[in-house]
Amino acid sequence: DQFREAGAVVVAFSDNETQKCREVSKQYGFASDVFYLCSDTGNVCSKAYGTSIPERNGTVTELHGIRVIHKRIQLFEHYSTTPYMDVRYVLNLLKRKTQ
Repeated sequence: DQFREAGAVVVAFSDNETQKCREVSKQYGFASDVFYLCSDTGNVCSKAYGTSIPERNGTVTELHGIRVIHKRIQLFEHYSTTPYMDVRYVLNLLKRKTQ
């Protein structure tokens, strides 16, 4: 796995229950030592990271967020209504920092 080779760990939060997170991880073949899909049913983590935004009309906008942190330094962050899929960019960023 490229993330393992880069010395990275991926932590993702979902509003699904714990069992559903396990099923999704298994379905997509996420390596359990590299990719952690965590249940956040109360959106506590989502709110703390700024990806759960209460709107004036009472609805909530849920964003996908990514933060790349290396040795306690944030290298990159991105928020969007769609998942960030440029894995190559993130891996290259990590490789540059570990060389």
